[in-house]
Formats: sequence, C-alpha cells, structure tokens
Amino acid sequence: MSLNISVELYLICSAVISGVKMSVLYDGLRISRRIFRRNVIVVGIEDIIFWSISGVYIFCMMYDFNGGSMRFNAFIFVALGMLLYEVSLSPIIVKYFSLILLKFKNIIVRLLKKFIKRIKINKKVKGVKKNEQNGSGKKKKIK
Repeated sequence: MSLNISVELYLICSAVISGVKMSVLYDGLRISRRIFRRNVIVVGIEDIIFWSISGVYIFCMMYDFNGGSMRFNAFIFVALGMLLYEVSLSPIIVKYFSLILLKFKNIIVRLLKKFIKRIKINKKVKGVKKNEQNGSGKKKKIK
C-alpha cells in the first residue's frame, strides 16, 4: 500500500473513532440528565460547552493529520462514527446505565433521609434530657 493511501485510511479510522468518542461522552451527559433533572437553560449551556469542546477536539485532530487544513471527508467520517454508535450501542448503554445509576441514587437518597431523620430524633431526645436536667421538666404543684 502506498504511503498516501495508508495515511488516508488512518485519517478515516481516526475520524470514525473520534466520532464514537464524542458520542460516548455525550451519552455521559444524557445519562446524567436522566439521573439529575436539569433546567432547559442549563441543558443548553451544557450542549454549547460540549459542542465547543468537540469542535476544538476535531480541529486538533485535523491539525495533526493535515496541518490544519479542513477536509470535508474527515467531517463526514466523524459524523459516520457518531451515527454508527448512536444507532447501535447508544440506546442500550444510556438505558441500562441510567437505570443502574438511578437505582444507586435512590438507595443513597433513602439512606441519607434515614440518617437525617435519626439526627433530628437524637436532637429532640437530647433537648428533652437537657430540660429534665435543668429542672424544667418537673411537674407543677396543683393547689
């Protein structure tokens, strides 16, 4: 294989893999959005930050391969990698990771609620004991 063809194949594979990487990272955002509900404005800000970082990442990848010249076919292969991941693994990963992490979150929330409830009960009990020690818990004499 000539050097030019092998460089082009390497660019194609790197572009497809970069698209898959970006989709996996975006799935992380999707999963976190399912677990922790967010305001529409926050989601928009997250998306802007994500796609800005992704754009810089793709530019750096192209800069490494082509000396900074933007080639349309590289964008096509990045999009192809994203599409392949989105239609194959993404729905499964988002669904099951969300379910597992949501159950884990619910367990932690329940444990924290029980812990906070015990703290409140202990404060009340200690408050009653202090009142008894101070003598304020004594009964008044009835005339």
